[in-house]
Amino acid sequence: MKKILIIRQAQQSQALSQFLEQQKCQIFVEPLFVVKKIFKENDWLQYRHKNISAIVITSQNALDSLKKFNCDINIKIFAVGKKTAMKLMEAGFVNVFFPKQSCVAELLKLIKKSNLDKMSLILYLRGDNISFDLQNSLQKSGYNCAEILTYKTIAKNNFSIELLKNIKNTEYDSILIFSQKTLELFFLLAKNHNLLEYFAKSSLIVFSQKIVIRAEELAKENFKFKKIEKFSDNIILKNFYE
Repeated sequence: MKKILIIRQAQQSQALSQFLEQQKCQIFVEPLFVVKKIFKENDWLQYRHKNISAIVITSQNALDSLKKFNCDINIKIFAVGKKTAMKLMEAGFVNVFFPKQSCVAELLKLIKKSNLDKMSLILYLRGDNISFDLQNSLQKSGYNCAEILTYKTIAKNNFSIELLKNIKNTEYDSILIFSQKTLELFFLLAKNHNLLEYFAKSSLIVFSQKIVIRAEELAKENFKFKKIEKFSDNIILKNFYE
């Protein structure tokens, strides 16, 4: 039975964990960040009477704020991927769109192809740390885009007691990481705990080619994984995200 370590919040990992368990894998989940939801009603009130053509969401962490904003279920929403889109549809929203490849660059292409009125407003609900400046990219293309901060991520200082207890007796076949920020924190904590050697036999699977490049840089400085690849190159994960 393959052992897979998912570096992500348990709630966000639930569907993927269930899918991998169906593939006869044993799943371990290790979140490295605490997510603090932010809801400021005034952030929404300043925009609610404007002509909003669409809302953009690049993380499921923003969904709670969207519900609290009491948006029209018919408003056009662009989601970063299928899983986030499904959560939106489960919440009752009916005009939800997402790119075939789950990444912000592809999401931007989808928005540009959608014939939105550039005079109307696009609201981007996001977290405090982003690797791709979507607002700036849309504005450079002539769109009227405003941001609302809906959550913050707070880094942990240590691995969990459970991981520290199990690591010396558990060889993970694969480690799944979804963001560059998470990747860098993972390496830092592994180094601080003197655990780098215990991950050397694992395959590192990350969300995008950009994160692959960063992982290869960090691996040269610290240790080499058995293999580094992105989700779309892994047959099992590709089936889940398609």
